[in-house]
Amino acid sequence: MVVEELSRYSPTLGFITEIVNDNIVYALLKYGSNKQREEVLPKIASGEWVASYALTEPCCGSDAAAIETRAERRGGGEWVINGRKIWITQGAYADVYLLFARTGGPRRPGIGQ
Repeated sequence: MVVEELSRYSPTLGFITEIVNDNIVYALLKYGSNKQREEVLPKIASGEWVASYALTEPCCGSDAAAIETRAERRGGGEWVINGRKIWITQGAYADVYLLFARTGGPRRPGIGQ
């Protein structure tokens, strides 16, 4: 209901609210570590941090199955990201990003967040 009411005033505000709540917060709740949930979620909820959604690529738009950005684990378990994203929701203002990247081969399982 909140998104519907916000959208009556501003469709853009409703869209951004839905992306942050339905996608970014959900991903953190489901896949994030306890440390990430404890540090990041309160800052998003309070408005201290802006969260961003990075899916779209020049090659394939928002077709998640066709993305080319790759993520590889290196050394101490850190992820190295290689690829290009465009039209990142709130990208210029974000403090934290939900970035979609491929960890497996093309058009196979292995798309990670």
